[in-house]
Amino acid sequence: MNVTPAGATPPRLRDEWLAYWKDDAPRFLHIVKVGLAVALSMGLCMRLELRSPATAMLSCVIVMMHQQSGIVIARGFYRGLGMVGGSLAGLVLIALFAQQPLPFFLALAAWIGLCAFGSAYFRNFQSYGLVLTGFATAITAMPAISNPYGVFDNVVYTISEVVIGVVCASVVSSIVLPRNVAPALAAASRVSFTHLLGALRTTLEHATSMPQTPSSAAPQADALLGLISERANVELLRTGALFEDPSMRFLHSVFLDLDRSFLDTVTWLYALQRLKAHAIADAHPRAQAAIAALTDATLALMPAQAGAPGITDAAVAALLPQLDAFEAALPARLAAQLQALADLPPSQRRVVASTGAALLFMTADLRLLCRRYIEARNADRLPWNVSVLQAISRIARQHAVANRTAALVAGARAALAVLLVGAVWVASGWVGGATAIVAVAITSTL
Repeated sequence: MNVTPAGATPPRLRDEWLAYWKDDAPRFLHIVKVGLAVALSMGLCMRLELRSPATAMLSCVIVMMHQQSGIVIARGFYRGLGMVGGSLAGLVLIALFAQQPLPFFLALAAWIGLCAFGSAYFRNFQSYGLVLTGFATAITAMPAISNPYGVFDNVVYTISEVVIGVVCASVVSSIVLPRNVAPALAAASRVSFTHLLGALRTTLEHATSMPQTPSSAAPQADALLGLISERANVELLRTGALFEDPSMRFLHSVFLDLDRSFLDTVTWLYALQRLKAHAIADAHPRAQAAIAALTDATLALMPAQAGAPGITDAAVAALLPQLDAFEAALPARLAAQLQALADLPPSQRRVVASTGAALLFMTADLRLLCRRYIEARNADRLPWNVSVLQAISRIARQHAVANRTAALVAGARAALAVLLVGAVWVASGWVGGATAIVAVAITSTL
């Protein structure tokens, strides 16, 4: 039996309800906003006597999956753009290749393959828009392949319903008690940067305790995956902030550099962990001492663990000149260490050189990360002409992209899948061939 101390009082129901409301009030408000946007889109579609108000209602629900107004607008913009582009592409295909199955399927496969390539190459909402462009073409063209004269009505209805849903969701989200992206972006960026510095400190501290077992390496790999996941969330918020606040466009290139340098730093951190796991355990004691000296010098630069809000801007500003000086002095320090180990076998010296190179490149990426982080934090204090000139100087690097070869493979597979299903349809006279083409288009682009 639990006994309550005499001086203790049970929590009041009112305090519990206030805590619950503080946590869940934004969710309830968002539910109300989604219901309002859905009802508004349904009413407009019924007033205009469109074919399927459910399409507009579904667009509202899909677009408002996130609570921040900037992300809702971004998602809605690319959804509307993708559906309009895909519908117009379907109209063009039917107009050019009506009653001509072979060139129609070749053109459809090439177009869906191109959309699949773009959806795999670009990131975030650009990828989402290209996914919708690909399967919207199939949704528009396939029902009209046996009735080409009905494709225009299909395009008009589809575009009208989707645009109404997107506009209603964006207007309600941005006008009715909007929830901005910028505060969440600043907080998420600070947290991810703090966690990265913590992972750096942990890795460098463990680098001096050798050897490392596989059981201790697994949590470190999971921590790096967590860092990448956090950064992906920051990138998503940044894309939404571009639509919410036009001034954020001047910071777009800064955040892209932040993403690149962050991931590059994580990559070199992973390389340092692998060196520690596979090479340092078999190193000569003198080589281990040289590696420990290099890692200890890097560890001395890392700021102490920050509290709950994260690392302060002043700490990042103080870290930047230290990284500059350390990066400039590291090659000479590494050369001196290798010179002192000249009597050891080349394999032992190679371990030290590899560790020094990983530390050098990691320091360079971390220095760039700190510089861009400070620029993003202090951008509102810069003169407007400096911000504009910085944005123009980096205008050629405005897109976040993935691996081009992997995207080409994805596009080729999508085109091949559409051609294969189309060939089976034509050869067999399959009644459900149009539905199969739509299904393979959706699956391939997704």
